[in-house]
Amino acid sequence: MLFPSIYYFLSYGAISILFPYMALFYQAQGLTGSQIGLLAAISPIISFFGAPLWTGAADATRRHKLFAMLAILGVVIVSFIFPSIATFGGLLLMICLFSTFMAPSASLVDSAVLALLGEHRERYGRIRAWGTIGYGIIAPFAGNLIGRLGLKWAFWGYAILMLAGLLVLTRIPFRQSHSSGSFRGGMRGLLTNRPWMLFLVMVFIAGTGMATINNYLFVYMQGLGISKTLMGIALTISTISEIPAMFFSDRLLRRFGARGMLVIAMTT
Repeated sequence: MLFPSIYYFLSYGAISILFPYMALFYQAQGLTGSQIGLLAAISPIISFFGAPLWTGAADATRRHKLFAMLAILGVVIVSFIFPSIATFGGLLLMICLFSTFMAPSASLVDSAVLALLGEHRERYGRIRAWGTIGYGIIAPFAGNLIGRLGLKWAFWGYAILMLAGLLVLTRIPFRQSHSSGSFRGGMRGLLTNRPWMLFLVMVFIAGTGMATINNYLFVYMQGLGISKTLMGIALTISTISEIPAMFFSDRLLRRFGARGMLVIAMTT
């Protein structure tokens, strides 16, 4: 599982370079609070509708790896162009394109890794923990780089790491099982499943809270006069509790079960 671990390290490290700084970039472009909020809201909405379409097409064609690679390549290209745009309309177009390409990559890669684990899926947390490690290690270096060279490097640094991740992805075999049912039938089955809908409501509530912090934490910290290097260190500190939780996820799942772990996560 070496290559999946490296991919998670690079991809989540890339996230630490870009995502926390996007609101600061919008602010530097002179956008209003309402405009920044709209751009922040567009991304999850597009991902919500876009991810099932991408993954449905991947299932239909049985080319999951190709779709994952095309999605990441699209994200890389958009990320290189993004910082050259200064108008609200242009930024709206860029974030729509970025979100469209970003939507399926995580689910496609996660599915491939779970398929590789086979009967030992409880070990997924140990593989995914390398994403958290990458996030924590790269964040302070990213903060220092962006503080010295400017916010444009948030996009360029993200693109470089994701391009490296794309090269690693070529070494990961994709062995997903293929469903014989139709995409529409599968969606109908999910939407009529009450436990699944309850789970989606829970995810929505948790995501709302996380989005508030993720999008505006650095805006708040900048208002306090905190340097971008310290912003990056703050991200590193935030990952400390996540690493052991992921590394020992197999034992925690055996002890508390999936439902128990969700309850613990939501209450803490």
